[in-house]
Amino acid sequence: TDSAGRVTEIVLKDNKITGSLPVEWKGLTQLTKLNLHGSYYSSDTARITGTLPAEWCTLVKMKHLDLCYNEITGSLPMEWRAWTNVVKVLLSNNKITGNLPDSWKSLQELTHLEVASNKLTGRLPASWSVLPRITDLKFAYNKLDGKVLYSLRS
Repeated sequence: TDSAGRVTEIVLKDNKITGSLPVEWKGLTQLTKLNLHGSYYSSDTARITGTLPAEWCTLVKMKHLDLCYNEITGSLPMEWRAWTNVVKVLLSNNKITGNLPDSWKSLQELTHLEVASNKLTGRLPASWSVLPRITDLKFAYNKLDGKVLYSLRS
């Protein structure tokens, strides 16, 4: 928590957490880190389910999101374009579908984006070539197509 008692981090990785992501967390406006990474080594089927709440666009101080190894479905919320301070978004090994949102071009601080082993389709957004800080992109094991973004080649 911060000096005013507001929640700034939630870290519950490698536990037996079940249920969906609470829309009500949209009120945690000072949240900078959320880690609900499921257990990679466990054969336990306890996982986070449901969709990524578009309403979380209010979490504009978010810097690090890790929801890997869960059972999250639905699409990547275009509304998260408001997360202009986010550095890491780790969503690999879920069941996320749809396209990579063009609107995420506004995530100018983003260095790590991991969405491997989902069910994403469509093209790599050309608009993402303006993301200046990207150092780590993991798109493996999806059904994406298109050209390599020019700015990512060097």
